[in-house]
Amino acid sequence: MDKRYNKALDLEIYYEKLENGLEVYLIPMKKFNSTFAQFTSKYGSKHNNFKYSGDDKIKNMPPGIAHFLEHKMFENEDGTITFDYFTEKEADCNANTSHERTCYLFKSRDNVLDNVSFLLDYVQKPYFTDENVLKEKGIIIEEAKMYENIPDFYINDVLMANTFHKSEYRLPIIGTQESINSITKEQLQECYETFYHPSNMFLTISGNFDADEMMELIKENQGSKKFKKFKPVEILKNDEPKTVVKEIEILKLGFESNRVFMNFKIARSDYYYKLKN
Repeated sequence: MDKRYNKALDLEIYYEKLENGLEVYLIPMKKFNSTFAQFTSKYGSKHNNFKYSGDDKIKNMPPGIAHFLEHKMFENEDGTITFDYFTEKEADCNANTSHERTCYLFKSRDNVLDNVSFLLDYVQKPYFTDENVLKEKGIIIEEAKMYENIPDFYINDVLMANTFHKSEYRLPIIGTQESINSITKEQLQECYETFYHPSNMFLTISGNFDADEMMELIKENQGSKKFKKFKPVEILKNDEPKTVVKEIEILKLGFESNRVFMNFKIARSDYYYKLKN
């Protein structure tokens, strides 16, 4: 492990890139009672259009598929209920999807090593069937309707739609009812194999644990698994105009007080960026 010291935070950070490409950051904090772990894929809602390096064929995925994949990762083929497992191990778990990343996390005081092993295992063992994908569509559509009734979420979606003409940022992270209904298990599998390779992920653990013991556990866990060769991809960026769609919009939504949301749009010149080994 490479030991680094962050003077500003007065923390020792242990870093190692494993043979399979996974980057691991360990931050022991002995004065803390709890441990927080986050397993992150560099894959979010903006990565819908991509191509494999050396291949001209563009893959166009439905908006919301990254968030859909987040939901499906909690389902296990052996019937284990992920939330129940962490609860039994005295841990709180969750996940979230942004435009840039998808994160799976837990916080616990006890059974930390068991919880880290399970975190790595369930995220690295997808289970897709036609039946469970169809079932999840209804769940996510209901979630989307719920967010439409939460003012801050709704206004943010309107703000992004008013800012961008073509960029994936203009679309809700959760997708639309139409795009959610169009997602297939084959598309989920391809996105998983493309973006959930260890070379495109990192693991961060901070709290009360021994760094050497933790790294040994992680290496043993990852060494027991086989992964396909990582295929670098290029994310296709739309030719986004410098202008905004709409400079101002007034919404009357029945709030108890007035609210103002603002966005600033700054142009970028690059058309592609690469996910590298």
